[in-house]
Amino acid sequence: MFCSSCGKKNVRGAKFCEDCGTKLVSNSKNNRKSLEKKTKRLLLAVSLMIIIFTCFFIVLSNKFKPESVAKDYFAAICEGSAEKLYNYLDVKDSDFTSKKIFKKVANLSKQDIVNYSVDNVTTDKLTSEVTIKYTEKNSKTPNSFIVSLIKNKKNKFLFFDNWEVSNKNLIVLKDVVVRAPKGSKVSFEGITLSKKYLDKEEDDYNRYVVPSMFKGNYDVIVTLKNGLSLEDSVLVNSSVNLTSLNVSKGEQSKIEKSLPKLINSIYQNAIDKKAFDDIKKDYDYDGAKLDGLKNEYNYIVTGTNYSGLTKFTVNSVKVSGTRLDGSYISVTAKLNYEYTVTKTWLGEERKNTKKLDDTIYLNFDYVNGEYKLVGISSFPKYFSLF
Repeated sequence: MFCSSCGKKNVRGAKFCEDCGTKLVSNSKNNRKSLEKKTKRLLLAVSLMIIIFTCFFIVLSNKFKPESVAKDYFAAICEGSAEKLYNYLDVKDSDFTSKKIFKKVANLSKQDIVNYSVDNVTTDKLTSEVTIKYTEKNSKTPNSFIVSLIKNKKNKFLFFDNWEVSNKNLIVLKDVVVRAPKGSKVSFEGITLSKKYLDKEEDDYNRYVVPSMFKGNYDVIVTLKNGLSLEDSVLVNSSVNLTSLNVSKGEQSKIEKSLPKLINSIYQNAIDKKAFDDIKKDYDYDGAKLDGLKNEYNYIVTGTNYSGLTKFTVNSVKVSGTRLDGSYISVTAKLNYEYTVTKTWLGEERKNTKKLDDTIYLNFDYVNGEYKLVGISSFPKYFSLF
């Protein structure tokens, strides 16, 4: 037995150290005391772990309750946060239901909500309906917002119910029908509408069915089989019609620049009394359908001759709209022009010059990178001497 004070080895059974006289304590007693200390420490650590786990369990249990999920969802709406809202969508990622697409097309903004709280909760085994009462800024009347939830069969962290906001409260659309010009290439927000979505081909357009899309405004590009690209912002709802889209600003500018020369040429030919067959070569191309243009041109010839038109000058043409209309590009333009009428009135030759504005309409086909005129309407046909 060793002395705990000086370390001297003593004979077994000695009660005092033969070197320093310190009272000796047996190893069994030391071991027992050491074991008691370790046991107390272990029990304390286990107790702390149980307390921490219990608190953690209570916190998560409350967090995953239907009313908590509904409140967090409503808070994300109030913040106008697409990033947070997307986490509540019970939808699988696809071409048109990704977080990237949602952040682009969701029309969200921060709401002026003063306060809100859960008013009522109705829950069964699989569904829950949470009513949230809220008050808007500068309003004394509270409003209600109902959040419907469904329980996912897979629990969160093994122990907790997994409540998800159901699609009927969100902007996820099912089986969206898209109609596009036949033979065209379509993209929404840079994502091509592939052939796997093609449902059937009609006479004038293709019909696509997209299983799921977010409701919202998409930047759409439709490239026609003739090579012309149309760009527009389109609201995607249960169905989308892409057979009538705006032409891009660049193409619209190109059309606008060509119009003064084109219109002046039409009126000069009419003043010169040229037959349409004599000028048809200026508009003709393979597959052209020019009967409508021919009829309108003949009306202009009749009107200008009757009115005594001797001069027609385009001062400016401002295009206000260019849209795909069937297979043609329909153009609406504001025409500012000056004309001179010369007629004999009561034996005396009289002239009159006027400046006027008119809205005119033109139809173009797009062939080999060029716009070909195929129709006109609302062109000035009669001109007053007075």
